[in-house]
Amino acid sequence: MTIPRLILFEGMFGSGKSWTSQLLEQELRTSGYSVRWFHELSKDHPFAIPSDANGTSALSFLERSIAQWSGIANKRKNATDIWVVDSGYLQKLVMTALQRGISHTDILDVFISNSSCFKSLNLTFIYLKPEDLASHLKQVFNHRGEVFKKAIVNWASATKGGADTNAEETNLRFWRDYLDICDQVLDVLRSASVDVRKYALSNRLQCLEDLGLEFDFQAIPPELEIDPQILGCFSDEGEKHHCKIERSSGCYIISGLIQILEENTQLERTGDQEYRLVGQDIILQFSDDLTEILVKSSWIRINGIRLLRR
Repeated sequence: MTIPRLILFEGMFGSGKSWTSQLLEQELRTSGYSVRWFHELSKDHPFAIPSDANGTSALSFLERSIAQWSGIANKRKNATDIWVVDSGYLQKLVMTALQRGISHTDILDVFISNSSCFKSLNLTFIYLKPEDLASHLKQVFNHRGEVFKKAIVNWASATKGGADTNAEETNLRFWRDYLDICDQVLDVLRSASVDVRKYALSNRLQCLEDLGLEFDFQAIPPELEIDPQILGCFSDEGEKHHCKIERSSGCYIISGLIQILEENTQLERTGDQEYRLVGQDIILQFSDDLTEILVKSSWIRINGIRLLRR
């Protein structure tokens, strides 16, 4: 089976784009493919909302973004390697468009009028969608904490037109409308012969099998078992950056290092005293005595920092 040269993972926050796309990258590499994975927040992410988005007309912003999108996909048509992109690009486009006050009808009209840009591209969209939105929001908010919940609810309420006596209900209506728009946009792309594949969150690993990959959770080799001695609190000399590594529900998790709004991230051992944050573009390299961590990432904000055990 021929693997597309560009595979974009889309979906709202908490849908598992990062985790699933990173898993796909691993399986492709194991199968012998030359592949590159981009995390949604990587500085070298190929897709970005135009930096002057707020300085142009709303519809012009959408048209320019779509042109960028299709232009990059077009350059990938004859590539020899595969890009697996934790995209969120459709998510960002729709959210920014709604924030700019573009109506649902105008958003769809722009995609329809520019749908020819996507024809004949060797491009696959993998779209992960929650089965029940209310349950999904509750689960994500419980996982990521009250700060994240407040930020999302306030943003949705403001985008909907200001304060609301029932902010959580407004938030639910906003994200329901958002999902409806995304579904309709993806239908437009499918009508333009784009390979669009939708999966319920509970069935997201099916995308690997549909791409011709056989995946099965294997037992962790002894040499990659996590050393319990990594547990503890770490910070840099100025205590600007800090993290806590602990064991929870049978997993090793790290909190505090990135995205303060996201409470914890699972750790996975990838080598000799080397650990990866699952679903993130971050590697932790421990010193031999496990008292120091060197952070490696494409995120300039944290790449190269050294954390000492406290």
